[in-house]
Amino acid sequence: MKKIIVFLGAIIMLFTSCNEDGEPSSATFFILPECGSQLTDISQTIFCRQLPNEIPVYGYRFTVKNEATGVLAGTVDTPVNSFKMVDLGLSNIALNTVYKIEVQVALDASLNYTNVINPDCTLKTPSLPEKSKVIGPQCGSVVDSFWTNIFAKQTLGAEKYRFVITNDSQTRVIETTESSFQLSNLPGGPAANTQYFIRVDILYQGTWYSGDDLCSITTSPTASYRNSSELLIMNNHR
Repeated sequence: MKKIIVFLGAIIMLFTSCNEDGEPSSATFFILPECGSQLTDISQTIFCRQLPNEIPVYGYRFTVKNEATGVLAGTVDTPVNSFKMVDLGLSNIALNTVYKIEVQVALDASLNYTNVINPDCTLKTPSLPEKSKVIGPQCGSVVDSFWTNIFAKQTLGAEKYRFVITNDSQTRVIETTESSFQLSNLPGGPAANTQYFIRVDILYQGTWYSGDDLCSITTSPTASYRNSSELLIMNNHR
């Protein structure tokens, strides 16, 4: 019991400071970003200070609530002293919204999270969504099937995704509410032994926002409309 009291005392001394009115300030707990600030992007990592090495911390719990409504956006339990808003799930968070963030720590292996040590920290999510880009297959990949799915990074608030596909002097566009497409969807069809450069734009509140990253995906000389299982069977019988 004495050990726990010492630990709690160390937490209070480390993370509590007083402002000019003598009230505790939680700003000393978060080191990036500062409480009351706005995130630069929705995937920005939010760090809290680590406890001293002599205090055994088994986990951190970040609890996030909509400040205006008090509705719980979600909870993240993690062994490290950081998390991202997207860890809560894109469907649980919104842009241009202020969230209240509380942190608890577990000081034993039973992961009994107690001791809210920053009850008043708020952060605002960005006003505009992140830009999207191709995330799979890996850029620079060579694919054998025209049915290969090309996946874009899902972006909070995106109403549509626009894949702009260029090869040589030809540019084709695919608009979809899904964050993926297949080369077989290309108007006029895809070609074998061809390098495609793909940019992903997003539609947010009626405005298209262009992506910055170009991703190259190349079809192999033998690429066809065979699916991956057929290609696997063929390769095994060579």
